[in-house]
Amino acid sequence: MTIRTMPILCAAFALAACAAAAPEPASAQGGDAPNILVIGEDADTDAVPRNSRVFNRVLREIQGKMNERGFNVYDETAITLGALAQGRVRRDDAEIIEICRAVRTPPLDVAVIFSIWPDTRRSDIATYVSARVEGRMLQCRTGRFLGTFEQSFDRVVLPVDCPRNCVLESVGSEARVIGRDVAHALATELAWLVTGAGAPPAAPAAAPTAPSGGLPDQFVLVFDNFDANEVSLLEEYIMAFGGYSKHRLMDGSATRQEIWYETTSGTALLRRNLVKMLDLARIEAVVNVSGNAFTVEKLGLRRRVDPDDFR
Repeated sequence: MTIRTMPILCAAFALAACAAAAPEPASAQGGDAPNILVIGEDADTDAVPRNSRVFNRVLREIQGKMNERGFNVYDETAITLGALAQGRVRRDDAEIIEICRAVRTPPLDVAVIFSIWPDTRRSDIATYVSARVEGRMLQCRTGRFLGTFEQSFDRVVLPVDCPRNCVLESVGSEARVIGRDVAHALATELAWLVTGAGAPPAAPAAAPTAPSGGLPDQFVLVFDNFDANEVSLLEEYIMAFGGYSKHRLMDGSATRQEIWYETTSGTALLRRNLVKMLDLARIEAVVNVSGNAFTVEKLGLRRRVDPDDFR
């Protein structure tokens, strides 16, 4: 064992003790239930619009199923009221992701995005109705794709003179059932990602994998005003943090390096570990957080003059 690795091993034990002594608040990254926003995408004019009662029935089914599976589900109107524009329809991906990232209280972890595609055909003897519900999941802060699933029902035969309300009622009844199926599949996949517990998705070979203990989150660690040797030492520390998954260098210069860092520890615990790391390494620096980016800036303290140097 080298002298250089001794402080790293000590740091690993100290940081592990810190994590055990001060547990992370409930979050997806800490291995607990993630905060979820269920939101519909209806930009395509062929999709059921947000202001339709069919849309609302499917929305409630997905919210209910996710809530039953133990996830923290939040209502979009309740958490955006007074801050974001209300009642907008035909929203595309960009607007949905912007909403997901704009909400700060509560911090949202996962967006469950769904669309409803109906198909109504009339003949001389009957009206035929079918529909498809698509659902997918994205990590709000990073945009990471987490899973997808779709379900449809075969054509339902209705009377030839079935009016609009009759068609909507039929589509709504069927769509809410398949919406529940979509939510069940996505909840199963998300539970597998977060805890590794329960049955894996239907196609295990294609299922995303994650370290046990929580849904991995991605951060950018910026080390500013550090030289290469100092960053190399700090890399050994961040690899010793609890929940560490992997990291890679994104950009670097003589005094600044940006690192892509994946962990299951969560924002609060990662910040505490970074502060503890600086204390153990005896480096004077400040840690700032903005979104999923941590900036660790070394302070340019002037070296104290020792009179013995001049004798």
